[in-house]
Amino acid sequence: RHSPRCQPSCFPTRYTIFSPPPAFFLHPYIIKMSRSRNTTIDIIKGICILLVVLGHYYPETAADWYRDSINIIYTFHMPAFMWVSGFLYVLTLKAHESYGHFQVRKAQRLLLPYIIISVLIVTIKYLCQGAMYVENPVTVSSYFRIFYLPEAGYFMWYIWALILIFLIVPFFKTPRSRLILLLVSAIPYAVSPELPEIFCLNQALRYLPYFALGMVSCDLTPKFAHPIRSIKKRYCVLAAAILLTTVIVLFYYCNPTENKIAEYACGIFGLSAVALLSYAYSHSSLSTKFIVVIGNASFIIYLFHTTLQGFGKAVLNKLCGSGITLHPLLDITIIFTATIAGTLLIYFVLKRFKATSRLFGI
Repeated sequence: RHSPRCQPSCFPTRYTIFSPPPAFFLHPYIIKMSRSRNTTIDIIKGICILLVVLGHYYPETAADWYRDSINIIYTFHMPAFMWVSGFLYVLTLKAHESYGHFQVRKAQRLLLPYIIISVLIVTIKYLCQGAMYVENPVTVSSYFRIFYLPEAGYFMWYIWALILIFLIVPFFKTPRSRLILLLVSAIPYAVSPELPEIFCLNQALRYLPYFALGMVSCDLTPKFAHPIRSIKKRYCVLAAAILLTTVIVLFYYCNPTENKIAEYACGIFGLSAVALLSYAYSHSSLSTKFIVVIGNASFIIYLFHTTLQGFGKAVLNKLCGSGITLHPLLDITIIFTATIAGTLLIYFVLKRFKATSRLFGI
């Protein structure tokens, strides 16, 4: 009934909303969002998938500082991915969609690509492991194990965890119920013993709080009636630097792998730092096209990156066998660059055709 002209200037129009970044709710920093795409979210996904690719490859001869850096990255890059998944889940909810239809959509989006990629990876390993180096050999039984374990590659736990989380979260339909889920979601993982490895139950419990935090962050967007339209980029960068320093201190002195409180603290502070850096980057004069493309292609990069890294490892092992050695940093740079370039090529090829886009969840 009301014309947009009659609305206060702080209110958005035409599907535009305002959302605080996941900065541990330090301040009501506001991100201008669109229901179709959001640059800050895409940049977060782009940064995180680059960290995933980097973290999944390091030579045995890498220096200790590099290994420590990878372990620090591991404390927050997947929590940031889970936060984004929770945020986008609420942002893209379809009104009156049935539970069954929602699960069918998620099966097409996640389970179908998972099965295709798992069969492909297991087949490649099975055919190649006799002639070249394969880090994790497979057997015929691996084709059956992919239906309840991330048999093709441990990194696939993320898909299983998302599938289990999506079985639960549709029952929390209101912002209040999602806030309750956030408050209680860390308890089962904190008090429960180790669960069976099937379906990656442990990982689903571990990362549910970050997913719930993303949902609550999206729910809070209408609460900011008078958002701050601009903030100083240097303050975002400074806050991100402080948060990352806190993560490093917690890593060295609190051992997040053993201390679950330190683990969650590292995850929340780390994802907040990534969000602040992404927000500053999206509002800077620098071009965001490349990192946004990386963010859009993040799922395909995630599915294919270990396969390309495996081929790279095999080639480098052949070179080492012939007497050619590479400096570890050069080794890492070559594999990292080739993996990103190769997975982006796969993404553009698959995206070109409707059938492959549907099969691989694009």
